[in-house]
Amino acid sequence: MRLRRFMAYCTAHGIEPQQVNNATVAAFLEATKAERLIRNPFDSVRRVAAAWNLAARNVAGWPQTPLQAPSAETRQYALPFSAYPTPLQQEIEQARQRMSPAASDSLYTAAGPIRPLKPRTVETRMTSLRLILGAAVHCGLPKDELTSLKLLVEPATLKAILDWFWRRAGRNVTDHTGQIGETLRIVAKYHLGISGQRLDEITRLCRAAKPPKRSRMTPKNERRLATLEDPRVFACLLHLPAVVMAEANALLEAGDKQEAAWLAGIAAAIEIELRCPMRCENLTHLRLGEQVVQFSGSQRFSHFLIGGDEVKNETPITWPIAADTSALLDEYCRKFRPLLKHAGTSWLFPNRDYADRPRAPGGLSASISAAIHKYIGVEMNLHLFRAFAGAQILAENPGALEDLRLVLGHRGLETALNYYATFQPKAAAQRLNALTTRKRVETRSLAAAAFARQGLRLPPRRRA
Repeated sequence: MRLRRFMAYCTAHGIEPQQVNNATVAAFLEATKAERLIRNPFDSVRRVAAAWNLAARNVAGWPQTPLQAPSAETRQYALPFSAYPTPLQQEIEQARQRMSPAASDSLYTAAGPIRPLKPRTVETRMTSLRLILGAAVHCGLPKDELTSLKLLVEPATLKAILDWFWRRAGRNVTDHTGQIGETLRIVAKYHLGISGQRLDEITRLCRAAKPPKRSRMTPKNERRLATLEDPRVFACLLHLPAVVMAEANALLEAGDKQEAAWLAGIAAAIEIELRCPMRCENLTHLRLGEQVVQFSGSQRFSHFLIGGDEVKNETPITWPIAADTSALLDEYCRKFRPLLKHAGTSWLFPNRDYADRPRAPGGLSASISAAIHKYIGVEMNLHLFRAFAGAQILAENPGALEDLRLVLGHRGLETALNYYATFQPKAAAQRLNALTTRKRVETRSLAAAAFARQGLRLPPRRRA
């Protein structure tokens, strides 16, 4: 399906399969941009190249010329670390090693015990640092003169970098500008060893890029969550895993085994999120026999067990699996998962191409969102399952803050109170609506008599 438009383009231009090369892909990209029918032509063409290369590996007789999509230069403002002088590259690698727990020979440093960082956190900091260097170049600092990280935390340069990100964000402080500022502060304090009054000044400048703490959910998530309050949408979402699994069974009967297996995996993922709303990274890294546990000698799945070192806020997840969820997971693992290429691994959701990694978080999340939009017609990302769970808990029991905290894995009540602040005004409005409706019923006869004395008539009551 991903190659359909590309093949139509090649056919229309008389390009034979053996003639397809990177120049063909580049021409196809220009044609796609000219049509203006696709929101992101670069991403679309990258998927075409990936699908072509996958077919070359798996389809007999397919042309073996590998394809590479052109880079989206207009969107790339940050250079790779290798583009900078060697001294800076060495310093960046030292910073990476310092953040990586495996690089330390001792539990302690001069500043005290080492707090190990998760590999994903290290990569996030490295990505932020790469973006910061790109912003410095855009602010007029020649890349060949960037020989040390010290240059980034000079007051004038630091202000220019943060201003650049602030303007890029539409003159707003966002989570991203806050992360950039925090990375600069970490570099100054822990890598460069800056302290005292100079560190205080750097901290003050970086703090200005950090948005204030939210007292409720973001407006975007509130709007999306409001669509789920429609009784029809609410009901369809709760029963969606069963519907998607039925579709997977239909595909399997039709002989489309691979698509059936992938669709059944989406059904299993949605079911897990409805029952145990975990973060995408934890969902994709579920392993059979480790994080997904079965009762001894039984086909029934009993618990999700995720250690604190695997969770973002280090709060472990121990979650009993309901009987109907266990049955759906058993159907997926028994009928569909063995059809996947790397079913021999322990990943609950194996990767399509690689045995040593699970399904990509971004890919699974996008597939879940696409399935919800296809079958129900609403926009819902994977992270919104957590807000959906919180809304259900507070709707059933407005004071269940501790239940909310435990379900969402928050270490303190602060985030739970943000949910409370979001949903309680709505609950209060619903109570006022119900009160007004009840009082109208109770006072209808009295109002009708009063209006009648004035020659006015109260119309029949509207039915909901």
